Amino acid sequence: QSIKAASYNALLWAQERLKVDLAELSDLEGRGLFIQCSRSPNAATFFQTINDIGNHTPSISLYASKNFEIVNEHVLLFRRDNNGQTMLHAVISSNNISALGSMLSPDSFIAQKLALHSLGGERGPITSWKDSEGLSPRDLAILVDNHDMVNMIDG
Repeated sequence: QSIKAASYNALLWAQERLKVDLAELSDLEGRGLFIQCSRSPNAATFFQTINDIGNHTPSISLYASKNFEIVNEHVLLFRRDNNGQTMLHAVISSNNISALGSMLSPDSFIAQKLALHSLGGERGPITSWKDSEGLSPRDLAILVDNHDMVNMIDG
């Protein structure tokens, strides 16, 4: 339920109290935590919370001063599902422009991390990574006919 609701505090509680390894969570389709949360109607709030904490923005949240224990942030940020899709593919598929904005806003912690890293020999920004059908997040935004998302990806 915490994942479906994309509740940062509930997930943090599960990590701290139940010793759940959030970086290793995955469903049957290989979707990790961030991909699953990207599909939630609350994805924008979830990713904004991560941005606020990453940027050390004060928050009134109970757990705001704490982060997920992430040994390797690549596991969460750059993980692909069994179809090769990233969290950006997932948020575009769910047509959640607010969540995409939280991820790609130039001053966001997540956007800065996405810009700084590449994984597994892939070159270029994550916005250009292709899934198993050869679609990048930008291609998918065009396919779902969301020009606002295309503009956001193009910067």
